Amino acid sequence: MATALDVDREQTMVLIFDTKTLTLQARAFFPHPEPFGFHGRFFRDV
Repeated sequence: MATALDVDREQTMVLIFDTKTLTLQARAFFPHPEPFGFHGRFFRDV
């Protein structure tokens, strides 16, 4: 799994790869651009 920014669409997408061949299996777009580094950002419930 990886994220990428589509600058033309101004959206972030999540890419799903086959772990053996690294071929792209699926792609999903977020409704907005997500800042780089979203991975590992977790917030405790307040």
